[in-house]
Amino acid sequence: MNELNYDDIFTSVQQEPEPGPEEPFDLDTWKEKKQADRQQVYNMADDTTMAVSTNSEYFQDYLDVQAHFPRYSVTNAMLILAQNPEATLLKDFDAWKAAGLHIQKGAEGISILEPGNSYVRDNDSIGTNFNVKRVFDISQTTTPPRAYGSARVDDRALLKALAKSSPVPIRPVDDLAAKGGAVYDPGQQVIFLRKGMDAPTIFIAVSKEIAHAELAKSRDSYDRNEASFAAYCTAYILCQRNHVPVDGFNFTAAPVALATAIEGVEQDKVTAKIRETLTEIRNTANSISGRIRQAKEQAKVPKDKGDQER
Repeated sequence: MNELNYDDIFTSVQQEPEPGPEEPFDLDTWKEKKQADRQQVYNMADDTTMAVSTNSEYFQDYLDVQAHFPRYSVTNAMLILAQNPEATLLKDFDAWKAAGLHIQKGAEGISILEPGNSYVRDNDSIGTNFNVKRVFDISQTTTPPRAYGSARVDDRALLKALAKSSPVPIRPVDDLAAKGGAVYDPGQQVIFLRKGMDAPTIFIAVSKEIAHAELAKSRDSYDRNEASFAAYCTAYILCQRNHVPVDGFNFTAAPVALATAIEGVEQDKVTAKIRETLTEIRNTANSISGRIRQAKEQAKVPKDKGDQER
């Protein structure tokens, strides 16, 4: 019987295969892979855009994502919706590491598009190259789970901030024939508001009419019926951002509204037109949200002592 040689065992465990020669870097292959990754993300954004435009519930899910991520473009909101609609806070690997957190093993990131270098098109216009960027949600990091409850809203302070965000005066009236409790009058440049409503109803009604006033200012020509869908969606986003109940909103008409927006548009430009329509809603909501936030911050600043004594 041969005696067991322990040296042979340890030697065999520790031995590793000799590393082979490194593969030479192929620039063309690298470019092709980058382009393939980019095209895959573009296709995902287009597919999600079409799905959102034809399904009212999915459309509302998109608005929820856009409401939560105001700084993200419509395209990136679509990509978040497609990959992780429950996301709440996104950063790339290095940013999470700098914050002292690490990505959980096996976590799949979210692919979004990040602007890269500019270039000159054949018609001398300036275009922008986009690169695929991978980000991770906070739920995919080593941070302990947190409960994200709705912040308590001071109704009076919120309505004051909303009123200050309006580009036109708001005039309370005892009676108003218009459905919804408020109406923007482009001729008089005023929003009429019926008295006697509760705070959430006032917020929804006024935010929708502020959106109408904003759209009247930003569009080349304003027609209330044509602007109604955008104003309605803007009001929904504003409610979500300010923790106002949205149970009364209904988006069953969204597919029809978006189908109207793309009438006569060439097939290869349909998704771009849909995103253009949604970008107007996003920008309108962001503009109003910014003024609401500014008004809230100004309300927190203590008044001058001399003013308080007077």
